[in-house]
Amino acid sequence: MSSLRRRLVLGGALTAMVAVGLAAVAVGVTDRVLTVRAVDQGLAADMKPQRFRAVARLMFQGFDRDEHRSHDERRPPDERRSTDERRPPDDRWSEGPPVLAWSQAQPSTLLESPAFSAAEIAQIQAAFNPDRAQDLQVGSRQLRILYHVVTDMPVPGGRWRRDGHQPPVDILPVVVALPHEMDAVYADLRQRHWLLASTVLAASALAACGAWLLARSLVRPLSSLAERIAHAEPGVAMGAISVPDAPRELQPVVTRLNDLLTRVANAVQRERRVNADIAHELRTPLAGIRSQLEFAQSDSDEELRRASGVALGIAVEMQAVMENLLSLVRLDAGQVQVQAQEVHPYALVQSCWHSLEQAARARSLECDLALPEDWVCTSDATAMRVVLNNLLANAVAYAPVASVVRVQRDAQRITVSNASELDPALADQACEAFWRADKARSDTGLHCGLGLAIAQRMAALIGSGLTVQVVDGQFCASFEVADLVSAES
Repeated sequence: MSSLRRRLVLGGALTAMVAVGLAAVAVGVTDRVLTVRAVDQGLAADMKPQRFRAVARLMFQGFDRDEHRSHDERRPPDERRSTDERRPPDDRWSEGPPVLAWSQAQPSTLLESPAFSAAEIAQIQAAFNPDRAQDLQVGSRQLRILYHVVTDMPVPGGRWRRDGHQPPVDILPVVVALPHEMDAVYADLRQRHWLLASTVLAASALAACGAWLLARSLVRPLSSLAERIAHAEPGVAMGAISVPDAPRELQPVVTRLNDLLTRVANAVQRERRVNADIAHELRTPLAGIRSQLEFAQSDSDEELRRASGVALGIAVEMQAVMENLLSLVRLDAGQVQVQAQEVHPYALVQSCWHSLEQAARARSLECDLALPEDWVCTSDATAMRVVLNNLLANAVAYAPVASVVRVQRDAQRITVSNASELDPALADQACEAFWRADKARSDTGLHCGLGLAIAQRMAALIGSGLTVQVVDGQFCASFEVADLVSAES
């Protein structure tokens, strides 16, 4: 499952990119529409004077220039036109933009423009659509053409009507086509669209960066909350978890979490108090029972001494359980302090094995001590003795008869291993208090399942804790021997 930060970044970036992309498309389409509309408006404005020129030129095709000049000479002197004004329309046709015109009444009457070939003119005529501008690919040119149908003679000022000479109008209606070159216009549009696309890419990159920064700021309170939770220990008062920069939506989670931690801490404290109370309540009676049984051992009655010996062994085991339970309670409550001093692990293991030698000899166990004799470390001797003694006692109790218990060094770790038939999946439970692989608890009175739990907590005080695993049929328990002086410095 992807992380929340990745989801926020992808969601924010994609949303911004889609929004910017849609805005860019809208701007591009609007730009094209407005540009084409401006061209159409220009064509419509140019059509007004050009349609007169086109129709006049068609009308004057076939008129004799001399006859045309004589009509002008019969005018009064003050109404005669100048030489340029009197010039026939065909002499002025090359001026202005290219215009095509043809008569619908007389299809053969055609006003050609030198800017177009006969094939191009035929293509323009075939695409005729009245009073509407349209795009047309003519040869290699892209044109925007406005067609207009002239049905009456648009003579400005009615000049011909005043002198009584009306040109022939049997060519009406006339189609006037006014083309406009669009290659440059569309090239400019493409350039602007490329610029817009570049802007969209840049904006998308900025949006992605902004989304990443926003996601980082939103996830930061969660990281802070996770860090505070990681430092929380059940049963250890740490105060209410507070996340100053948490958003309003996260505050209910923090509140409920504080309530949960409070309930857990209260439950753990109650459990510890119950364990401590039980241990203290039983400690004194057990001590009294033991002392009475020890006194009974001096009696002359053989049968009484035998019974009292058995009872004394049970009392000693019960007293050991109580002492271990009290030690576990003190460790969980953080009441055990360690003191750095020079420790010789080799000599310490020898001493612990010597105390267990009688039990090991009864089960034909041997100890393979593979620690350097000159290894010296800085740790707490009492804490390390507790760890080693519990690990060795566990190995002596559960190793197969006539097997070997190995103690070896691996870098800064000490590993105690012995043959075992324990399921590797159950190895993590071995350090739980009162846990035993024997569900029937047939060895009750001999083992109570506190040794590895105490070793694990004590190892955490002098290093990185106890690691338990089953590898290739070997039960391996290892702990780190940290340099307490270096750790404090």
